[in-house]
Amino acid sequence: MKYTLILIAAYILIVIMTKNLWKFNIKQLNLKKNLIVVSTETSLVDSIILARVAFQLRGSFDRVFGITKKETWYLKPLSEFLIFVDRDKKLNQVQKIIKRITKSPEPFILFIFPEGTTKKTTKWRTGFHYISKETNADICIIGIDHKFNTVNIDTIFTPSNDVNQNINFIKKRLKKYALSVPEYSNLN
Repeated sequence: MKYTLILIAAYILIVIMTKNLWKFNIKQLNLKKNLIVVSTETSLVDSIILARVAFQLRGSFDRVFGITKKETWYLKPLSEFLIFVDRDKKLNQVQKIIKRITKSPEPFILFIFPEGTTKKTTKWRTGFHYISKETNADICIIGIDHKFNTVNIDTIFTPSNDVNQNINFIKKRLKKYALSVPEYSNLN
Protein backbone atom coordinates (compact mmCIF):
# COMPACT_ATOMS: atom_id res chain seq x y z
CA MET A 1 0.00 0.00 0.00
CA LYS A 2 2.88 2.35 0.87
CA TYR A 3 4.45 1.87 -2.56
CA THR A 4 1.15 2.43 -4.32
CA LEU A 5 0.80 5.77 -2.56
CA ILE A 6 4.36 6.70 -3.53
CA LEU A 7 3.64 5.79 -7.16
CA ILE A 8 0.45 7.83 -7.19
CA ALA A 9 2.29 10.81 -5.66
CA ALA A 10 5.10 10.45 -8.24
CA TYR A 11 2.60 10.34 -11.09
CA ILE A 12 0.79 13.41 -9.77
CA LEU A 13 4.14 15.22 -9.54
CA ILE A 14 4.96 14.23 -13.13
CA VAL A 15 1.58 15.48 -14.36
CA ILE A 16 1.97 18.76 -12.46
CA MET A 17 5.48 19.27 -13.87
CA THR A 18 4.25 18.87 -17.45
CA LYS A 19 0.73 20.31 -17.21
CA ASN A 20 0.08 23.38 -19.37
CA LEU A 21 3.63 23.22 -20.69
CA TRP A 22 3.22 20.21 -22.97
CA LYS A 23 0.45 18.87 -25.17
CA PHE A 24 0.17 15.10 -24.89
CA ASN A 25 -1.49 13.61 -27.96
CA ILE A 26 -1.58 10.27 -26.18
CA LYS A 27 -4.61 8.07 -25.61
CA GLN A 28 -4.80 5.03 -23.37
CA LEU A 29 -4.25 1.89 -25.41
CA ASN A 30 -6.25 -1.27 -25.03
CA LEU A 31 -3.11 -3.39 -24.94
CA LYS A 32 -3.31 -6.98 -26.04
CA LYS A 33 0.46 -7.33 -26.20
CA ASN A 34 3.47 -6.16 -24.19
CA LEU A 35 4.92 -2.81 -25.23
CA ILE A 36 8.41 -1.30 -25.09
CA VAL A 37 8.11 2.50 -25.22
CA VAL A 38 11.18 4.32 -26.60
CA SER A 39 12.23 7.85 -27.41
CA THR A 40 15.44 9.83 -27.50
CA GLU A 41 16.76 11.39 -24.30
CA THR A 42 18.83 14.53 -24.28
CA SER A 43 17.59 16.01 -20.98
CA LEU A 44 15.87 15.10 -17.72
CA VAL A 45 12.65 16.57 -19.13
CA ASP A 46 12.55 13.72 -21.65
CA SER A 47 12.65 11.19 -18.80
CA ILE A 48 9.75 12.84 -17.01
CA ILE A 49 7.73 13.04 -20.21
CA LEU A 50 8.33 9.40 -21.18
CA ALA A 51 7.31 8.24 -17.69
CA ARG A 52 4.06 10.17 -18.01
CA VAL A 53 3.42 8.74 -21.47
CA ALA A 54 3.92 5.18 -20.25
CA PHE A 55 1.36 5.66 -17.50
CA GLN A 56 -1.07 7.38 -19.87
CA LEU A 57 -0.83 4.52 -22.35
CA ARG A 58 -1.52 1.90 -19.72
CA GLY A 59 -3.59 3.73 -17.15
CA SER A 60 -2.38 1.27 -14.52
CA PHE A 61 0.47 1.52 -12.03
CA ASP A 62 1.05 -2.20 -11.59
CA ARG A 63 2.14 -2.94 -15.14
CA VAL A 64 4.38 -0.03 -16.04
CA PHE A 65 8.15 -0.20 -15.62
CA GLY A 66 11.05 2.10 -16.37
CA ILE A 67 14.80 1.68 -16.49
CA THR A 68 17.21 3.93 -14.62
CA LYS A 69 20.86 3.81 -13.64
CA LYS A 70 21.78 2.59 -10.17
CA GLU A 71 23.33 5.98 -9.36
CA THR A 72 19.85 7.53 -9.13
CA TRP A 73 19.57 6.47 -5.49
CA TYR A 74 17.10 9.28 -4.81
CA LEU A 75 14.54 7.37 -6.93
CA LYS A 76 14.65 4.28 -4.67
CA PRO A 77 11.17 5.01 -3.25
CA LEU A 78 9.90 4.42 -6.79
CA SER A 79 11.53 0.99 -7.06
CA GLU A 80 8.10 -0.58 -7.40
CA PHE A 81 8.15 0.43 -11.05
CA LEU A 82 11.76 1.46 -11.69
CA ILE A 83 14.44 -1.11 -12.48
CA PHE A 84 17.93 0.00 -11.49
CA VAL A 85 20.76 -1.17 -13.75
CA ASP A 86 24.53 -1.00 -13.44
CA ARG A 87 25.68 0.36 -16.79
CA ASP A 88 29.39 -0.02 -16.03
CA LYS A 89 29.47 -3.79 -15.64
CA LYS A 90 28.49 -6.76 -17.78
CA LEU A 91 26.01 -8.24 -15.32
CA ASN A 92 23.42 -9.62 -17.74
CA GLN A 93 21.16 -6.63 -17.15
CA VAL A 94 18.76 -7.65 -19.92
CA GLN A 95 17.92 -10.92 -18.16
CA LYS A 96 17.52 -9.05 -14.85
CA ILE A 97 15.02 -6.69 -16.49
CA ILE A 98 13.14 -9.52 -18.22
CA LYS A 99 12.90 -11.46 -14.97
CA ARG A 100 11.50 -8.42 -13.17
CA ILE A 101 8.90 -7.38 -15.75
CA THR A 102 7.65 -10.88 -16.48
CA LYS A 103 6.63 -11.24 -12.83
CA SER A 104 3.91 -8.71 -13.66
CA PRO A 105 0.66 -9.76 -15.29
CA GLU A 106 0.66 -9.09 -19.01
CA PRO A 107 0.39 -6.92 -20.93
CA PHE A 108 3.00 -4.59 -19.45
CA ILE A 109 4.76 -1.44 -20.62
CA LEU A 110 8.48 -0.83 -20.26
CA PHE A 111 9.78 2.65 -21.00
CA ILE A 112 13.43 2.93 -21.91
CA PHE A 113 15.85 5.21 -23.73
CA PRO A 114 18.09 3.21 -26.11
CA GLU A 115 20.97 5.68 -25.69
CA GLY A 116 21.23 4.77 -22.01
CA THR A 117 22.26 8.34 -21.13
CA THR A 118 21.31 11.98 -21.64
CA LYS A 119 24.81 12.74 -22.90
CA LYS A 120 26.26 12.18 -26.36
CA THR A 121 27.01 8.54 -27.02
CA THR A 122 28.56 6.85 -30.03
CA LYS A 123 26.14 3.92 -30.10
CA TRP A 124 22.80 2.89 -28.75
CA ARG A 125 22.40 0.08 -26.27
CA THR A 126 20.59 -2.92 -27.69
CA GLY A 127 18.87 -4.25 -24.58
CA PHE A 128 15.47 -2.83 -25.58
CA HIS A 129 15.56 -4.99 -28.73
CA TYR A 130 16.38 -8.20 -26.88
CA ILE A 131 13.83 -7.48 -24.16
CA SER A 132 11.23 -6.91 -26.86
CA LYS A 133 12.08 -10.16 -28.64
CA GLU A 134 12.14 -12.26 -25.44
CA THR A 135 8.88 -10.88 -24.07
CA ASN A 136 7.00 -10.75 -27.38
CA ALA A 137 6.62 -6.98 -27.08
CA ASP A 138 5.95 -4.45 -29.79
CA ILE A 139 7.94 -1.21 -29.79
CA CYS A 140 6.19 2.14 -29.50
CA ILE A 141 8.16 5.17 -30.69
CA ILE A 142 7.26 8.37 -28.85
CA GLY A 143 8.07 11.69 -30.52
CA ILE A 144 8.94 14.39 -27.99
CA ASP A 145 8.99 17.68 -29.90
CA HIS A 146 10.68 20.44 -27.88
CA LYS A 147 9.97 23.10 -30.52
CA PHE A 148 6.20 22.75 -30.27
CA ASN A 149 6.06 21.15 -26.79
CA THR A 150 4.07 18.22 -28.09
CA VAL A 151 4.27 14.51 -27.42
CA ASN A 152 2.94 11.98 -29.94
CA ILE A 153 2.83 8.29 -30.59
CA ASP A 154 4.91 8.18 -33.75
CA THR A 155 4.34 4.51 -34.54
CA ILE A 156 4.03 1.08 -32.98
CA PHE A 157 5.79 -1.78 -34.73
CA THR A 158 6.78 -5.39 -34.28
CA PRO A 159 10.58 -5.48 -34.34
CA SER A 160 12.44 -7.58 -36.85
CA ASN A 161 15.18 -9.96 -35.74
CA ASP A 162 17.83 -7.50 -36.97
CA VAL A 163 18.76 -5.14 -34.13
CA ASN A 164 20.54 -2.67 -36.44
CA GLN A 165 17.55 -2.50 -38.76
CA ASN A 166 15.29 -1.71 -35.78
CA ILE A 167 17.67 0.95 -34.43
CA ASN A 168 17.92 2.62 -37.84
CA PHE A 169 14.13 2.59 -38.20
CA ILE A 170 13.66 4.21 -34.77
CA LYS A 171 16.35 6.83 -35.44
CA LYS A 172 14.77 7.70 -38.78
CA ARG A 173 11.36 8.19 -37.14
CA LEU A 174 12.77 10.30 -34.28
CA LYS A 175 14.79 12.66 -36.51
CA LYS A 176 11.72 14.74 -37.29
CA TYR A 177 11.26 15.89 -33.67
CA ALA A 178 13.12 18.89 -32.23
CA LEU A 179 15.32 17.78 -29.32
CA SER A 180 15.98 19.53 -26.04
CA VAL A 181 19.77 19.40 -26.50
CA PRO A 182 20.44 18.41 -30.15
CA GLU A 183 24.20 18.13 -29.69
CA TYR A 184 23.63 15.21 -27.27
CA SER A 185 21.72 13.25 -29.87
CA ASN A 186 22.95 10.24 -31.77
CA LEU A 187 20.19 10.01 -34.37
CA ASN A 188 22.61 9.96 -37.32
